[in-house]
Amino acid sequence: MLPFLPMYIHLVLSALLPIVTGSLASLSRPSSAAKSVPRSRQEHNKDDDDDDEDEEPQKMEGLTPSDAIVFPLTAGAVLAGLYFLIQRYGAVVINFILGWYFALVGVYSVSLFINDALTIAWDLVLPDFYVDQGKVWRVSTLDRKTEVLGESRGSRSSPLPGPLGRVPIPKLARDFLWRQRGALKTKYLVKCDARKPSVDFKATLTRHNVFCAVLGAVVVVSANTVVKAWYLTNLQGFAVSYGALQLMSPTSFGTGSLILSALFVYDVWAVFFTPLMVTVAKNLDVPIKLVFPRPDDARSFSMLGLGDIVIPGIMIAMALRFDLYLFYLKKQTYFRASLCGYVAGMIATLVAMNVSDHPQPALLYLVPGVLTSLWTASLVRGELKLMWEFSEGIDLEEDHNSKSNEAKTSDKEKVSSDQSSGWWSWLTGTTSASKLDEVEKKAASGKDENGSADSKSEAEVKKIDESPDSGPSKATKSVKDDLVFSFTVTLARPKARAHTETPR
Repeated sequence: MLPFLPMYIHLVLSALLPIVTGSLASLSRPSSAAKSVPRSRQEHNKDDDDDDEDEEPQKMEGLTPSDAIVFPLTAGAVLAGLYFLIQRYGAVVINFILGWYFALVGVYSVSLFINDALTIAWDLVLPDFYVDQGKVWRVSTLDRKTEVLGESRGSRSSPLPGPLGRVPIPKLARDFLWRQRGALKTKYLVKCDARKPSVDFKATLTRHNVFCAVLGAVVVVSANTVVKAWYLTNLQGFAVSYGALQLMSPTSFGTGSLILSALFVYDVWAVFFTPLMVTVAKNLDVPIKLVFPRPDDARSFSMLGLGDIVIPGIMIAMALRFDLYLFYLKKQTYFRASLCGYVAGMIATLVAMNVSDHPQPALLYLVPGVLTSLWTASLVRGELKLMWEFSEGIDLEEDHNSKSNEAKTSDKEKVSSDQSSGWWSWLTGTTSASKLDEVEKKAASGKDENGSADSKSEAEVKKIDESPDSGPSKATKSVKDDLVFSFTVTLARPKARAHTETPR
């Protein structure tokens, strides 16, 4: 077993990476936390200006007890179908079709994974808040200055954090750093309209998002056409698992335990009592598993299915969200307990595989490890009832309702036509600060290009919107009827400024 120890350590760490990062990415404000109230309306608006609106968390799909029946039956049917197709037609055609199908999923997942990783790295290099000389400093990209939070007073003109903020910087270099810092957070509204085929696409993106999307596409295309490397396959597997943990919630620990137990039985059946799982796993060369080169044979690999990461992972991720819920109640945590249970289950899987020299159903060991650690910890702490009654169902429903209300008003967002910028300036971040200031002032004052106030009041606009006979004018209809293809990129301003900006 000692020669395989490096590979086993690699396997365990690789499984923990998407679980830990995906769990952290799934965190949002729990119901036990009071909503933050800004000290003043002006400060609230100022925060909105710098952040340019916080990103909304993705809507999670809440699972129900009936999924404990649906999941194993669906998985069994798919597994049997793949086994039949492989036996009948071979694995080459199946790998080709599924390879490109998973490539579409992989582009989004890998782009999201890279985007979040680079965002965290950038925030570590140039954070919005930092501590220096015993004070908390807040960086305002809009005002191009750094101020002390709290009762203390003080400000800096440098965008660099920590002690570097005290180092004098030439004005030319300082302006360049402020522009680059703001460019990464500048959002653009990308719209694409076409008549045939019918296309109506709209998205708010940053240069950072575009770069990560291109990089993700390059990785996935390379993995499918140029280099069939195991590490590129694993990167796609990491990304898919990372994204899945942000999209699914067991809703409650009772429902999660039921689903994990049902899939525990399914995994044992598929590995020990049928040839389905082993045959399909060995023949499919698509990113539905993590592969690890064996030290005894460079051409053979040990495998870990993504289900062995995602299925226990959704329970571990909810344990972390439960930890955050308990944090605001001044209680203890469960995330580390569930992680310890997962690692213990993974070690038991590897030991059993080594001793028996036979593929093992990982959920046979992972499910008892995770569930036993969670429920035992709650029993020892005397919080069994609290854990049983905890549910994310209400929070998920509220999040869905709030997103529905926001979707109704999203079409009324104002984007000025004079905010358009060329492709070169958009990609290189050379949009002038003076033009951004001009846009800010127009949004704040509600004036048009000529400096005159908008002729229609808010009440008139509302009246027109609510009128049953209201609709697009003939001119608008004519333009849309003649439209063949339209693609525009404009500066996105989701909401008007509520205070007047100070010219720089």
